[in-house]
Amino acid sequence: MDEWTTLLSHSLSRRLPPSTFSRFASLLALRAPLPAPSLAALLLRPTPSQHHALDPRVPLYALALLDADLLDVPAVLRALHASSSLRDVDARGLRWTSSCVHEEALMYGLAKGVAAGKRPRTAAEAVAMLRALTEWMGLLAMAAAADEVMREMGAGNGVRDQEAGAVRGAVAAMLVAVAESERVGGVLRRGCPRGRVV
Repeated sequence: MDEWTTLLSHSLSRRLPPSTFSRFASLLALRAPLPAPSLAALLLRPTPSQHHALDPRVPLYALALLDADLLDVPAVLRALHASSSLRDVDARGLRWTSSCVHEEALMYGLAKGVAAGKRPRTAAEAVAMLRALTEWMGLLAMAAAADEVMREMGAGNGVRDQEAGAVRGAVAAMLVAVAESERVGGVLRRGCPRGRVV
């Protein structure tokens, strides 16, 4: 994990292009492979010293790692979900102060990959992606309900409402891409893989 942390830190400090970062990551994966959920968490989680907003280059890195097959869609969705600023402020674990912009960008990037037929690459990824999207829909519903309560109390936040609306739009685009995906449709027609817990 230390080598991956170093790679990410150096890549961000030097503002490496996503293609260069992806090449270095592919080489590192040969020597020190990191499971997709761990790699997604490393890229997308906040830290005690950096938790306001994600570096704008990180979503581009995540999409490049998807193309290189070092990440998968469910890992990205779950890492975003785990530390979203839309989560309840009392939720366990550190969360971003302002994550909606990068969530929107990544969700549209994921939707584009699904619409183009690049993802999901396996039946297991398709099933896990559907489960992760269900979690996202639940989060958005809870965030909308909480925002409505705040508005009724006269404590609404117009900026947050706009940002949350943008994320909802991006999730909707992802859902449309999934609904129109022949690959996902094939998985659903065949049924979930037997004996596999995703």
